[in-house]
Amino acid sequence: MLAKNGYESDLASGGAEAVRLATGGSFDVILMDIEMPGMDGLEAASQIRRAFEGRPRPYIVALTANAQSSARAAYLEAGMDDYLSKPVDEEALISTLKRSAAFRQAQHAKKISVKGERSWVKQ
Repeated sequence: MLAKNGYESDLASGGAEAVRLATGGSFDVILMDIEMPGMDGLEAASQIRRAFEGRPRPYIVALTANAQSSARAAYLEAGMDDYLSKPVDEEALISTLKRSAAFRQAQHAKKISVKGERSWVKQ
């Protein structure tokens, strides 16, 4: 589904590998499965967020079979930026990827003061 829509992807076999790939690479978005061997997606996302503290980081999307609205709220509260339920709907995936692009643009924008007014400029 990702390749069909022009996106490249890498695959991690578990949470620890996801952290290693994320912190050692250049990713715009991470589709983080919540249930992974070794380290679950919430812990992996937490470690990734800490590793990128103070600098632009990937947009992290919880990917889970748990489609209850309370689960969505819990994942967002736990630090995920977005949420997709499985099986993943292509339209929902594309919408999520568009939100991730806006998030990344905002991270790369820098606030500066110009004659007492605040403006946004790209770094």
